[in-house]
Amino acid sequence: MTEIITINCNNANCYLIRTASSMIMIDSCHAGDAEMIEKQLAEKGITPEEIKLLILTHGHMDHTGSAEYFKNKYQTTIAMDPIDCTILDIESRGLIGAVIKYLSRKELHRSLKIQPDIHLVHGQRMDQYGLSAQIIALPGHTRGSIGILLDDGNLLAGDMFMNIITPSLAHIYENEDVLKKSRDRLKTYPITTVYPGHGKPFPFKKVNK
Repeated sequence: MTEIITINCNNANCYLIRTASSMIMIDSCHAGDAEMIEKQLAEKGITPEEIKLLILTHGHMDHTGSAEYFKNKYQTTIAMDPIDCTILDIESRGLIGAVIKYLSRKELHRSLKIQPDIHLVHGQRMDQYGLSAQIIALPGHTRGSIGILLDDGNLLAGDMFMNIITPSLAHIYENEDVLKKSRDRLKTYPITTVYPGHGKPFPFKKVNK
């Protein structure tokens, strides 16, 4: 049975997927959040050494910030779309987007200092890592944004979606038209629940804009 554990670091989430044979972490929050993550893992009886793979959904520092720490300290393998090692300019939508862009201005254009060990591509299966899931390319928020769709219908979506006040598309993005096309493409998949990078999980059917 697959279990998804939410690790909340102030305003961002990372997730731990625990299966019968593996422990995989999705995203790593900010650079200063590593100890907070370690503490929450310890509270759940999990040691960081058990995590053999860290999947980064995109390159923004509130998702990749602690990746270097885990790689250097625990030799955690890093996987992502390498195009997101360099981040482009970000646009925003609405008041929430403007606030996020303003508060994140120092981090939005910082690039990942490490190179991923595994380059993820659309349609790639993750069974060899003990996870019954596939990688789905979700460009728009960033060029290299990805989602991890588990075979049980749970989607770990990074910042494709947010649930800050209500479930919605990302309020900041590199290309809004591409972001909307990614959303429309997801409607062809058997998704039940979305686990966003910010906010609580929600039913996929609540995504309407």
